[in-house]
Amino acid sequence: MANVLYRVPHWPNSSYSHLSEIVSALTQLQLHALTGATGDPHSRRELAGGPVVGSSTAHNSRIAIRPAALAELAAAALLLTGCGGSGHSSSGPMPSSTPSHSPSPDATSTAEQEVLAAWSGMRAEQVKAYATGDSSKTKLTSYAFDKALAKIQGELFDYRQAGVVFRGSPSSTAKVTDVDLSQTPHQAAVQECFDTTHWTPVVKATGKDASTPGQIRRYTVMGSVRTVGTKWMVVDFTVEKTQPC
Repeated sequence: MANVLYRVPHWPNSSYSHLSEIVSALTQLQLHALTGATGDPHSRRELAGGPVVGSSTAHNSRIAIRPAALAELAAAALLLTGCGGSGHSSSGPMPSSTPSHSPSPDATSTAEQEVLAAWSGMRAEQVKAYATGDSSKTKLTSYAFDKALAKIQGELFDYRQAGVVFRGSPSSTAKVTDVDLSQTPHQAAVQECFDTTHWTPVVKATGKDASTPGQIRRYTVMGSVRTVGTKWMVVDFTVEKTQPC
Protein backbone atom coordinates (compact mmCIF):
# COMPACT_ATOMS: atom_id res chain seq x y z
CA MET A 1 0.00 0.00 0.00
CA ALA A 2 1.37 3.41 -0.90
CA ASN A 3 1.70 5.73 2.07
CA VAL A 4 1.23 9.27 0.81
CA LEU A 5 1.92 11.69 3.64
CA TYR A 6 0.37 15.14 3.60
CA ARG A 7 1.78 18.07 5.41
CA VAL A 8 -1.00 19.90 7.27
CA PRO A 9 -0.54 23.64 7.03
CA HIS A 10 -0.88 25.74 10.17
CA TRP A 11 -2.55 29.12 9.69
CA PRO A 12 -2.60 31.95 12.25
CA ASN A 13 -5.86 32.50 14.09
CA SER A 14 -6.51 35.57 11.96
CA SER A 15 -6.26 33.62 8.63
CA TYR A 16 -9.92 32.68 8.50
CA SER A 17 -9.95 33.37 4.77
CA HIS A 18 -8.45 29.86 4.28
CA LEU A 19 -11.65 28.19 5.42
CA SER A 20 -12.68 27.27 1.85
CA GLU A 21 -9.23 25.77 1.21
CA ILE A 22 -9.37 23.69 4.41
CA VAL A 23 -12.83 22.38 3.60
CA SER A 24 -11.70 21.53 0.04
CA ALA A 25 -8.63 19.70 1.32
CA LEU A 26 -10.68 17.82 3.89
CA THR A 27 -13.12 16.76 1.17
CA GLN A 28 -10.24 15.57 -1.01
CA LEU A 29 -8.77 13.44 1.76
CA GLN A 30 -12.11 11.96 2.64
CA LEU A 31 -12.69 11.09 -1.03
CA HIS A 32 -9.32 9.36 -1.31
CA ALA A 33 -9.93 7.45 1.88
CA LEU A 34 -13.29 6.13 0.72
CA THR A 35 -12.73 5.44 -2.97
CA GLY A 36 -8.98 5.25 -3.43
CA ALA A 37 -6.90 7.15 -6.01
CA THR A 38 -4.90 6.37 -9.14
CA GLY A 39 -1.89 7.98 -10.68
CA ASP A 40 1.81 8.16 -10.30
CA PRO A 41 2.67 7.07 -6.70
CA HIS A 42 5.83 9.12 -6.89
CA SER A 43 4.09 12.33 -7.86
CA ARG A 44 4.29 15.21 -5.46
CA ARG A 45 1.06 16.82 -4.27
CA GLU A 46 0.00 20.00 -2.52
CA LEU A 47 -2.65 20.31 0.12
CA ALA A 48 -4.29 23.74 0.30
CA GLY A 49 -0.98 25.32 -0.67
CA GLY A 50 1.17 23.28 1.75
CA PRO A 51 4.16 21.27 0.36
CA VAL A 52 4.46 17.47 0.64
CA VAL A 53 7.10 16.17 3.02
CA GLY A 54 6.77 12.41 2.32
CA SER A 55 6.89 10.12 -0.77
CA SER A 56 5.31 6.84 -1.92
CA THR A 57 7.05 3.55 -1.17
CA ALA A 58 4.83 1.11 -3.06
CA HIS A 59 2.82 0.92 -6.27
CA ASN A 60 -0.55 0.18 -4.74
CA SER A 61 -3.11 2.78 -5.79
CA ARG A 62 -4.69 2.82 -2.30
CA ILE A 63 -3.64 5.80 -0.22
CA ALA A 64 -3.02 5.58 3.52
CA ILE A 65 -4.05 8.85 5.09
CA ARG A 66 -2.50 9.90 8.37
CA PRO A 67 -5.31 10.02 10.97
CA ALA A 68 -3.67 12.96 12.72
CA ALA A 69 -3.78 15.05 9.55
CA LEU A 70 -7.43 14.30 8.92
CA ALA A 71 -8.30 15.00 12.55
CA GLU A 72 -6.43 18.28 12.51
CA LEU A 73 -8.17 19.42 9.35
CA ALA A 74 -11.56 18.42 10.70
CA ALA A 75 -10.92 20.30 13.94
CA ALA A 76 -9.80 23.40 12.04
CA ALA A 77 -12.85 23.34 9.80
CA LEU A 78 -15.16 22.81 12.77
CA LEU A 79 -13.53 25.67 14.68
CA LEU A 80 -13.87 28.09 11.79
CA THR A 81 -17.42 27.16 10.90
CA GLY A 82 -18.29 27.46 14.58
CA CYS A 83 -17.14 31.07 14.33
CA GLY A 84 -19.73 31.65 11.63
CA GLY A 85 -17.37 31.36 8.66
CA SER A 86 -17.33 35.12 8.38
CA GLY A 87 -13.67 35.38 7.55
CA HIS A 88 -12.97 37.70 10.50
CA SER A 89 -11.32 37.09 13.83
CA SER A 90 -13.67 36.72 16.76
CA SER A 91 -10.96 37.98 19.12
CA GLY A 92 -11.34 41.57 17.97
CA PRO A 93 -13.54 43.98 19.87
CA MET A 94 -17.14 44.24 18.78
CA PRO A 95 -18.16 47.70 17.59
CA SER A 96 -20.13 49.52 20.19
CA SER A 97 -22.82 52.03 19.52
CA THR A 98 -22.48 55.49 21.00
CA PRO A 99 -25.30 56.18 23.44
CA SER A 100 -27.39 59.16 22.65
CA HIS A 101 -27.17 62.04 25.10
CA SER A 102 -30.16 63.93 23.76
CA PRO A 103 -32.71 64.43 26.54
CA SER A 104 -36.12 62.91 26.04
CA PRO A 105 -39.15 65.19 25.65
CA ASP A 106 -40.40 63.98 29.05
CA ALA A 107 -37.09 64.87 30.73
CA THR A 108 -37.12 68.34 29.21
CA SER A 109 -40.74 68.92 30.19
CA THR A 110 -40.05 67.82 33.77
CA ALA A 111 -37.03 70.11 33.94
CA GLU A 112 -39.05 73.10 32.72
CA GLN A 113 -41.68 72.51 35.39
CA GLU A 114 -39.01 72.32 38.09
CA VAL A 115 -37.34 75.49 36.79
CA LEU A 116 -40.61 77.43 36.95
CA ALA A 117 -41.29 76.01 40.42
CA ALA A 118 -37.92 77.35 41.59
CA TRP A 119 -38.62 80.75 40.05
CA SER A 120 -42.12 81.11 41.52
CA GLY A 121 -40.86 79.81 44.86
CA MET A 122 -38.18 82.50 44.94
CA ARG A 123 -40.74 85.22 44.17
CA ALA A 124 -43.17 83.97 46.85
CA GLU A 125 -40.48 83.93 49.55
CA GLN A 126 -39.16 87.32 48.38
CA VAL A 127 -42.62 88.83 48.91
CA LYS A 128 -42.73 87.38 52.44
CA ALA A 129 -39.31 88.77 53.29
CA TYR A 130 -40.09 92.26 51.90
CA ALA A 131 -43.31 92.36 53.91
CA THR A 132 -41.35 92.26 57.18
CA GLY A 133 -37.90 93.39 56.16
CA ASP A 134 -36.45 90.05 57.29
CA SER A 135 -35.82 86.84 55.34
CA SER A 136 -34.80 84.67 58.30
CA LYS A 137 -38.30 83.22 58.67
CA THR A 138 -38.74 82.46 54.99
CA LYS A 139 -37.54 79.68 52.72
CA LEU A 140 -35.79 82.04 50.35
CA THR A 141 -32.55 80.04 50.46
CA SER A 142 -34.43 76.99 49.21
CA TYR A 143 -35.04 78.67 45.85
CA ALA A 144 -32.45 81.44 45.42
CA PHE A 145 -28.72 80.86 45.32
CA ASP A 146 -25.47 82.63 44.48
CA LYS A 147 -25.96 86.07 42.82
CA ALA A 148 -29.76 85.89 42.91
CA LEU A 149 -29.77 85.40 46.68
CA ALA A 150 -27.14 88.10 47.16
CA LYS A 151 -29.17 90.65 45.14
CA ILE A 152 -32.37 90.02 47.09
CA GLN A 153 -30.59 90.07 50.45
CA GLY A 154 -28.73 93.26 49.51
CA GLU A 155 -31.92 95.05 48.42
CA LEU A 156 -33.73 93.82 51.51
CA PHE A 157 -30.96 95.24 53.69
CA ASP A 158 -31.29 98.66 52.04
CA TYR A 159 -35.06 98.70 52.58
CA ARG A 160 -34.67 97.65 56.18
CA GLN A 161 -32.16 100.44 56.80
CA ALA A 162 -34.62 102.90 55.30
CA GLY A 163 -37.49 101.53 57.41
CA VAL A 164 -39.42 100.46 54.29
CA VAL A 165 -41.54 97.36 53.86
CA PHE A 166 -43.87 96.28 51.07
CA ARG A 167 -47.62 95.85 51.04
CA GLY A 168 -49.69 93.87 48.55
CA SER A 169 -48.13 91.47 46.07
CA PRO A 170 -46.67 91.59 42.56
CA SER A 171 -47.75 89.49 39.61
CA SER A 172 -45.36 87.37 37.62
CA THR A 173 -45.64 85.68 34.26
CA ALA A 174 -42.58 83.56 33.59
CA LYS A 175 -41.57 81.16 30.86
CA VAL A 176 -38.56 78.95 30.25
CA THR A 177 -36.70 80.01 27.11
CA ASP A 178 -33.92 77.44 27.19
CA VAL A 179 -32.99 74.19 28.95
CA ASP A 180 -29.64 72.42 28.67
CA LEU A 181 -29.54 68.94 30.22
CA SER A 182 -26.41 67.82 28.38
CA GLN A 183 -24.01 69.11 31.03
CA THR A 184 -23.74 69.13 34.79
CA PRO A 185 -24.98 71.25 36.41
CA HIS A 186 -28.03 71.55 34.17
CA GLN A 187 -28.77 75.07 32.94
CA ALA A 188 -31.94 76.95 32.10
CA ALA A 189 -32.99 80.47 31.15
CA VAL A 190 -36.18 82.23 32.23
CA GLN A 191 -37.92 85.33 30.90
CA GLU A 192 -40.39 87.02 33.25
CA CYS A 193 -42.86 89.83 32.95
CA PHE A 194 -42.84 91.34 36.46
CA ASP A 195 -45.65 93.69 37.44
CA THR A 196 -45.31 95.64 40.72
CA THR A 197 -48.42 97.77 40.26
CA HIS A 198 -50.03 96.34 43.38
CA TRP A 199 -46.81 95.81 45.34
CA THR A 200 -46.17 99.09 47.09
CA PRO A 201 -43.28 100.18 49.32
CA VAL A 202 -44.41 101.98 52.47
CA VAL A 203 -42.77 103.46 55.51
CA LYS A 204 -43.07 100.78 58.16
CA ALA A 205 -43.64 103.19 61.01
CA THR A 206 -46.38 105.24 59.36
CA GLY A 207 -47.66 103.19 56.41
CA LYS A 208 -47.01 106.14 54.11
CA ASP A 209 -46.44 105.35 50.45
CA ALA A 210 -42.71 105.42 49.71
CA SER A 211 -42.95 104.90 45.96
CA THR A 212 -40.76 106.94 43.66
CA PRO A 213 -42.89 109.13 41.34
CA GLY A 214 -42.91 107.98 37.72
CA GLN A 215 -41.42 104.62 38.61
CA ILE A 216 -41.82 101.88 35.99
CA ARG A 217 -44.07 99.22 37.44
CA ARG A 218 -44.11 96.61 34.70
CA TYR A 219 -40.89 95.33 33.16
CA THR A 220 -38.93 92.33 31.93
CA VAL A 221 -36.63 90.21 34.09
CA MET A 222 -34.15 87.74 32.62
CA GLY A 223 -33.13 84.90 34.92
CA SER A 224 -30.60 82.09 35.10
CA VAL A 225 -31.51 78.82 36.81
CA ARG A 226 -29.33 75.77 37.32
CA THR A 227 -29.13 72.62 39.36
CA VAL A 228 -27.40 72.75 42.72
CA GLY A 229 -26.89 69.10 43.46
CA THR A 230 -30.16 67.68 42.15
CA LYS A 231 -32.31 70.74 42.89
CA TRP A 232 -33.08 73.56 40.46
CA MET A 233 -32.35 76.99 41.95
CA VAL A 234 -32.34 80.57 40.67
CA VAL A 235 -28.73 81.73 40.55
CA ASP A 236 -29.01 85.15 38.90
CA PHE A 237 -31.43 87.63 37.37
CA THR A 238 -31.25 90.95 35.55
CA VAL A 239 -33.96 93.62 35.69
CA GLU A 240 -34.65 95.15 32.29
CA LYS A 241 -36.85 98.17 33.06
CA THR A 242 -36.29 99.51 29.55
CA GLN A 243 -38.09 96.47 28.16
CA PRO A 244 -41.79 96.77 28.98
CA CYS A 245 -43.98 93.69 28.77
